[in-house]
Amino acid sequence: MVRTLAVGEKLRLGPPVGQMTLDTRSPRDILLVGGSTGLAPLKAILEHIAMQPAPPKVHLFFGARTPEGLYDLPDLEKLNASYPWFTLVTAVSDDDGYQGERGLLPDVVARYGPWDRHDAYVCGSTAMTEATIRRLLQMGMPPQQIRTDEFG
Repeated sequence: MVRTLAVGEKLRLGPPVGQMTLDTRSPRDILLVGGSTGLAPLKAILEHIAMQPAPPKVHLFFGARTPEGLYDLPDLEKLNASYPWFTLVTAVSDDDGYQGERGLLPDVVARYGPWDRHDAYVCGSTAMTEATIRRLLQMGMPPQQIRTDEFG
């Protein structure tokens, strides 16, 4: 929007989509996995967690095909520096020169596991979401601890 809209152009916004919300009753730490546009709902969950008096440990894995797809990175890095309970890991799948984690997001998440004692929130493309869920289940995460929103 920033690069393509001109002053005075009309922008039509719709209601938020998705149904993923934070389970505030769970005592487990949190795993957030977002691919590209899947970041927005996860960031809302992260902001909700930040308001809690004793936040659980939170790991956010944010991936894109190229470094340019890692939007809002300065804000995420600021949150990472501000909250001792928050860990940010970024990953890029299609850029061999990227200095951070490289590979498909489910593979990167698996390298940091195990995650079976966490609640997982996975959001992004259908392919990434399904692959991440499969990988988490293979690693022993109970299915009732996985919540998703997918943007096909």
